[in-house]
Amino acid sequence: MKFLLLLLTSFLSFLFVSCSDTVTSEIIEKTVVSEKVSEEEEYRYYSFETDQFIPASDASTKKWDIRLPAIKQLGKSRTIDIVFNSLYVNPVGEVTGGMRDIPYSFVTNMEGGFNPDYLTDTLKRIINPQVLGNPQNLYFQYANTVVTPNPNKTVVLRLSNGESPTWVKLQIISLYKGNPIVPTALDSLSFYSFRYTKTKGGSF
Repeated sequence: MKFLLLLLTSFLSFLFVSCSDTVTSEIIEKTVVSEKVSEEEEYRYYSFETDQFIPASDASTKKWDIRLPAIKQLGKSRTIDIVFNSLYVNPVGEVTGGMRDIPYSFVTNMEGGFNPDYLTDTLKRIINPQVLGNPQNLYFQYANTVVTPNPNKTVVLRLSNGESPTWVKLQIISLYKGNPIVPTALDSLSFYSFRYTKTKGGSF
């Protein structure tokens, strides 16, 4: 009887340890391709939590995480003001983050990405809205008059202030309709393609 009791205890201990060892943080990868933002609507709002666009009527809530502006054709937009739902744009916003100077695939955790000053210092924008001069993420190519995302820049975000926040790494892929590999000035602008990975564990 004692032998059976010992065997049962050992089995339960093994089962508990085995189950604990296999628990891993869920990592979800998504790609959004060629979503248009028209000048009439001015902005579109997207939620990384729900993986969908949010109605503009919810702009004053926490339901969205990134706001994408309409972009005028042929270099008429000197700024592309992509913002996140932080206190900078919304009194109830909780999104914070920063820019990593490495390609998307090489970002494996959130270290070095979180920028607490973003909440209080409006000069420390996660994505620099300027596309001329020395921009941070999006830049204007004079040779072929197109706006190109920098492939060596990755945004890292924390979506809330809770005990178990969702972490996101984000890359803007293209701003042109159909996500062309080599866009030209004749391609329709203001069509956003981007990819992101989200996790609760802080590692991607």
